[in-house]
Amino acid sequence: MANKNLILEEILKKYNENSGKGSDSDANFEFFAAEQLLKDKNLDQEEIESGLLGASNDNGIDGFFIFLDNELITEINEVDQSKMYNNLIIHFHQYKNQYKIKEDVVLKFNNAFKDIFNFENETLSGWNETLKDRIILARKVILKTGVSGANIKFIINHVSKSYSEDIKGNESYWSKVENLKSTISQAGISKHEVKYNFIGGEELKELSYKKPDYSLELLLKDSPLTLEFGESHIGYIALVSLKNYFKFIIDEDENLRRHLFDSNVRDYQNKTAVNSEIENTIKQDNDIDFWWLNNGVTVIASNESSQIGKKLLLKNVQIVNGLQTSYSIYNSIKNENISDERSIFIKIIICDDKNIVDKIIRATNSQNAISSSLLRSTDSIQRDIEQYFKSKGYFYDRRKNYYRNQGMPRNKIISINLLSQCVVSLVLNEKNPSRARSNPTILTKTDADYKKIYGSNIDFKVYFNSVLIYKKVEQELKEYTAENDFSDDPVSDSLVKLFKFHISRTLISVITNNANPAPKDLENLDIDQIVTKESVVSSISILRNIILEYQKQDKQSSSIDNISKQTEFSKFITREISRHI
Repeated sequence: MANKNLILEEILKKYNENSGKGSDSDANFEFFAAEQLLKDKNLDQEEIESGLLGASNDNGIDGFFIFLDNELITEINEVDQSKMYNNLIIHFHQYKNQYKIKEDVVLKFNNAFKDIFNFENETLSGWNETLKDRIILARKVILKTGVSGANIKFIINHVSKSYSEDIKGNESYWSKVENLKSTISQAGISKHEVKYNFIGGEELKELSYKKPDYSLELLLKDSPLTLEFGESHIGYIALVSLKNYFKFIIDEDENLRRHLFDSNVRDYQNKTAVNSEIENTIKQDNDIDFWWLNNGVTVIASNESSQIGKKLLLKNVQIVNGLQTSYSIYNSIKNENISDERSIFIKIIICDDKNIVDKIIRATNSQNAISSSLLRSTDSIQRDIEQYFKSKGYFYDRRKNYYRNQGMPRNKIISINLLSQCVVSLVLNEKNPSRARSNPTILTKTDADYKKIYGSNIDFKVYFNSVLIYKKVEQELKEYTAENDFSDDPVSDSLVKLFKFHISRTLISVITNNANPAPKDLENLDIDQIVTKESVVSSISILRNIILEYQKQDKQSSSIDNISKQTEFSKFITREISRHI
């Protein structure tokens, strides 16, 4: 057996202590590995968990992530048929929390891809239901985007603690990899690329050292125009050459620093007429300075920033307006050697006041027509929830990964997605844990849904307690799972893995003795005292009986996995639970 990587083991130990994910070392390793490998995608905890699908009948696929133009796709309705997409990237991961290198990993991958890319195989027998759903989703996305000529890339990662040097000269292993690539090439998918990686302990360690860099140097063409306002607010107006702005927005691997745009409410809109025009201007209009034709970019940085001549040393950088321009510059220059001195116009605002920053974000993104849903992180209620949670020792990530990137404990970070799932499952009058489980990323996409969750005068205590209930249930379920073997009990296995929100929803009826508790019923609960192992186990038993009753009247004979995503089942819980409590 290979020697342990002592530094990696210490990193994993500290990571596990901060995770709040329980003592399951394999599960923690999977999450850690996925987080490192996908760090440039800037995913939150729920998004990472959505792709960790390893379980019984996973055929060697532990991680399965679909990205369309760098955006994570978990539902087919997130794909806009009217858009022209450039790149589809699908990640397949197998994680091995061990130092032994197993060649059968490649064989499992090979057999799995024979099923995955056999589009005529619709039954997918031998796969668990969750992975079946993800395979079907991947197929649909491939077909929808392939017809528009998108480039398709399959990234296959064999992840282990072992040393990659030990596998480099292993001809048997790498010949199996070539056979795997051949299997995929025979699937009939045009314009595709396959990248296979062995990721060892040293690579994981190095990836863990890589942090999002918010402190950056911006080289200007000349000394900026400096404008002071009030006692501590400073603004700069400056021109920056296109090549220096390009360097500002890329990392050492020349990947776009996507985290710099977290506060920019718009996503990149791909090849719209405007963006195509911007790119054509960069590539073709060499005789016209770029800033004459473009509105420029707005940057916010903290008061720790400083100026030295033509150089700005910026701390806590956020590009709050100009994402379309920035992406267009990146796409135009990344594969070209742009040496001309054309410029981009930049406003730099030095400010630490969160209220002012939110107003700037709203103002700079409201001058053109834009959906109000994209400005929600700046809503006053979102700021108020953030402050209330912070007063209780938790960090509400209304701005995606803001607190994670500051190094706050992961088990204390609450994302907008998670809070929305908890409210939909436990607080609203029409409680719907099925929708919370199946569509976590689209719960607040429409104004109507958003107003139900964040516009209905719900007390901050209720928001907070709904999350605490879910997290306590999750904690008790981990201990319950560790104490019990469900290998011969697939129903219980599915319950503890797929029905966490349903169990939490059942539990609030148990602890309040009310079939459909009102928000005020959750205000003053002592969560630690009332959400116990006994109450959670009781809720599992009740939910199990309700599922059996539902299956008897379910005309479609749905599997238990599919039941977990059916809104009708959520309604059934509310109708039937009074007979069980």
